[in-house]
Amino acid sequence: MIKYFLYSDDQIREKNSILERSGKKFVPGTIAINGNRVKFTQISDKSNMDRFIDTRIVASGELSDFTYTMPKIDLKYNN
Repeated sequence: MIKYFLYSDDQIREKNSILERSGKKFVPGTIAINGNRVKFTQISDKSNMDRFIDTRIVASGELSDFTYTMPKIDLKYNN
């Protein structure tokens, strides 16, 4: 099944505005594309996120075809 790796600055801002109250922050995941690590905020079955107008597709395909790390929530004082 085809999956879409999506990125949205608006999504990061929204998540962080909620998480900062508890001293946490959202850290985007990364995916290896042509030897470079590229950030993504969500993996989806759909090619867009209606809620975030700035969404762009970073990569698409079978999950097993990619090397990636999932987005996570970290303590704010960690980088």
